[in-house]
Amino acid sequence: MFKEKDFDEEQKIKPSVPLSKIKFFEFDCPNCEANNPMNDGFKHEDELVCLYCGLEYKVKTVSENKFKLIPI
Repeated sequence: MFKEKDFDEEQKIKPSVPLSKIKFFEFDCPNCEANNPMNDGFKHEDELVCLYCGLEYKVKTVSENKFKLIPI
């Protein structure tokens, strides 16, 4: 039987660098789907605000090239 991965299972995959060192430079808002470029970048545990709809998110880094946005 196929079992979907949940966030806890994805967390078990450890990046090769500390989460605090991994930076991302844009995100697509889960609410309005607008692309939000961030010149200074953002990292694990940062709080972001969508520049279009105003919703706030907390960044949870999953791997060197993947993160999730958790509504706050």
